[in-house]
Amino acid sequence: MKRFLCLCAAAAAAAGCGGKDDVFEAEHTFHPLENTECVTELSSFIDEMSYVRLADDERLFLAGGISKALLDGNGNIHVLDFGGNVASIGHDGTPFGHVTRKGRAAGEYVSASDIALNGNELIVLEGPSVKFFSLDLSGNVRSAGLDSGLPFDAVAPCGKDGIYAFSSYPASPEDFSEKTDMLYRFGPDGGPVPCGIVREDCTFSMGNISQSSGNTYFLRPQNSRHIFCRLEERGAVPAYRVDFGDKAIPERYYFNAAGEDVTKYMTADYYKLPMDLHLTSSHAYFHACGPGAEDTGFVLGTDSGKGIRWTNEGGDMALNLFGADEDSFYALMLPCESYGSPGHGALYSLVAGYLLKEGQSPDGTYVVRIKFKDF
Repeated sequence: MKRFLCLCAAAAAAAGCGGKDDVFEAEHTFHPLENTECVTELSSFIDEMSYVRLADDERLFLAGGISKALLDGNGNIHVLDFGGNVASIGHDGTPFGHVTRKGRAAGEYVSASDIALNGNELIVLEGPSVKFFSLDLSGNVRSAGLDSGLPFDAVAPCGKDGIYAFSSYPASPEDFSEKTDMLYRFGPDGGPVPCGIVREDCTFSMGNISQSSGNTYFLRPQNSRHIFCRLEERGAVPAYRVDFGDKAIPERYYFNAAGEDVTKYMTADYYKLPMDLHLTSSHAYFHACGPGAEDTGFVLGTDSGKGIRWTNEGGDMALNLFGADEDSFYALMLPCESYGSPGHGALYSLVAGYLLKEGQSPDGTYVVRIKFKDF
């Protein structure tokens, strides 16, 4: 089975619906199937590439693959792996001080479910609370409870002192029959305050909030209109719509056509679950679950709306673009026995081929910077 179906089966279960949220229009619309070329190699579309190899240090051990990675604007990367571990990586590939510590003391975390950045703090979501670890290596840690009874699984900053918290599941998961909010705001005066984002059909506790350049955060689409919302202090702003045309998954497909069967939903002959929107000053990247549950990556020019798309193979599930700065995207290449061999998709083959050309070994972990040409 293709990458998306494997990930969803392992990391999430389907959540229900309770009515469509209010119709709103996005600031920009992409038509990625009309305006992209399907390619099998990417090298001819690349302007520049560079890499940093991570140090062989147990503090940078990334268990089971990358769940999320964040750029802090100072050349450092903060990574959450699928084992609930957080690692901070300096611009030279060595551990960036002791930002976080895993443990059961007051200033430590046991297992993280999501991370975000706000100013000089790394936000770690852990169960019904969040902890704020100082990035100045002072060791200062503060915490706040999310007293709502909801199982939150994603966070983002909201202004200077607030946060957004996202819940893929309602407080009573056995009852999905009523309209249920998914995104909430917590401020200095408490919360939660619902933000008007409700479930329509089928959702998963994966990839719901992504970080883009300038520490901007996007909530991935939660219904068939496929609108990424930019999370600002004033609220969730409809920013980018992905219009797949007649290949977009119909409203309530999970319930009305797939019979509440996750496999039928994921393998349906439509595009669904666009996620991980990352923007440079000139390009946009996201990936989506296509027909047959194929993971499809897209890069488009933000002015022209034109670009390319490719299919990630099943063995590429540890590699996607995780973030962006003003001019480049970033990928994390983990050690792989089949590194450089045939049978991989375009992005994996691009990164592996570049590292091999640079004389690098497949036994390492690399941060790779990729700048695309204009489309």
